Parts: sequence; C-alpha cells; structure tokens
Amino acid sequence: MVPDSDLQLQVVIKALREAVGPAIRADEKVAQEQLHLSLATLGVLRSQLPMTRRFIRALSSDALDLAGKLGALTSSQALSAPRQALEAALADPSRENHEIEAARSALMDSTCALIETLGPDLADQARRVVIDASALPIERQRAWFIGSGFESAPDKVRPIETMLEA
Repeated sequence: MVPDSDLQLQVVIKALREAVGPAIRADEKVAQEQLHLSLATLGVLRSQLPMTRRFIRALSSDALDLAGKLGALTSSQALSAPRQALEAALADPSRENHEIEAARSALMDSTCALIETLGPDLADQARRVVIDASALPIERQRAWFIGSGFESAPDKVRPIETMLEA
C-alpha cells in the first residue's frame, strides 16, 4: 500500500467529525471546542500539505537573499558557511523538509548574530536591509497561516499559491 497522506487525513477528519464529535456530550464545551479546532487544523494541514516543500524552499530563498544582502553590506564572511549549507540542502533532492528547515534556521540564527555585532552605522543600514527583505517572507507567512482565522484583513493577503515558486 502506498501511503497517501491526503487520504489518511480525510479518514481522520471523517472519524473525528462522524464518530468522535457526536460522542461528546453537549455540556462538554471545552471538548467540543477542541474538536472543532482540531478539525480546522487538520483541514488546513490537508490543504497545505501539497505546497509544504515549495513553502519551505521559498522561505529558504528569502533567507539566502537576506544573507546575501547583509553579507555584501558588511563584507563579513560570517554567513558564508551557513549560506553554503542551505544552498547545498536546497540543491540535494534527497534532503527532507526538516533538514532544509534546519539549514534555514541555522542561517537565520547566524544572520541575527551578525546583526548583533554591527556598529551603529552598519546597524542602521542593516535594519533597512532587513525591513526591505522582510516584506515578501512576512506576506508568505500571513498567507500560509490565514486558515488559522487570526488574520485581521484576509481579503488583503494574496493566496499562498501565487507566492510560491514553481
């Protein structure tokens, strides 16, 4: 049997909705609320699962872009090794999502550490670089989590599908 994540999620959602949900007594408000949150989370996961790899790769590309701009600004080699590690992870089709994400996270940690070492003149310039480079990643994050229901202006956020590289 070939594992089919979408089918497995459909089965879990159906079981929760049709078997578990009706078994929860009407006076168990917290349990009902948690069931609804769980169903909503599984629904969002199911809709995003096919895009997860592209999402992680897009955020990784954003991190590489920021690191490149900060590296050029500071003439520092501090980001060289973590950048190369992330580039290697992205280039290797056998790398799992969590490995790519770990490399991205390491690059972002190094980027933050570099920024903390900058003097006042470069720190101001770096702040502008970070702000400019953050617009698209923030918009992607907002679109990715729009299904959570916390976005104050969901109609103003482009669909995540339009912000992922093919």
